[in-house]
Amino acid sequence: MRSQLFKISENLTFETAPGLLERSKEWSAETDGSVTIDLASAGRTDSAGIALMLEWVELARKQGLELQIVNMPAQIQEFIDSNGLKDLFQKYSG
Repeated sequence: MRSQLFKISENLTFETAPGLLERSKEWSAETDGSVTIDLASAGRTDSAGIALMLEWVELARKQGLELQIVNMPAQIQEFIDSNGLKDLFQKYSG
């Protein structure tokens, strides 16, 4: 099985989410094992960024991939917590 590590270094916003979603479809096609998304260098996040992260969860689920989202900045974690998504993302955060 192949594993992939993807480092996100841009904002997760309305402006960047569509392009990141397209790139993530390419990433998921390149593996048949696990995908780790590293957000340590991610910039600003808005609701579109959280929606993108939900898309990553769904994409991994549909393709039978193990997903880990690591190094979530505090802003992203606060956004997740305040929107009632903590339990969902806790399963995928490393």
